[in-house]
Amino acid sequence: MKILIIGGNGTIGHHVTNHFKETHEVIVGARKNGDVRLDISDSNSIKSVLENIGKLDAIVSIAGEAKWALLDDLTEEDYYIGLKSKLMGQV
Repeated sequence: MKILIIGGNGTIGHHVTNHFKETHEVIVGARKNGDVRLDISDSNSIKSVLENIGKLDAIVSIAGEAKWALLDDLTEEDYYIGLKSKLMGQV
């Protein structure tokens, strides 16, 4: 299988990537250090990668950004970071 793993170099992602690399062709998508440069908060970035990468058998997404702080310390903008990345990036 040819698998795109988005966030495949992250804390959890590298374990998933190493597991699948044993028996599959794996392409890591990441903002900085991946096989392909992919920013899940930018729909044009996603579209470009998918148009140029060729046929895939699976996509695994283990990516997303969020601000961690006490609830009282988070601003409205802080929430939008997670919504744009973790929610809309997955959609």
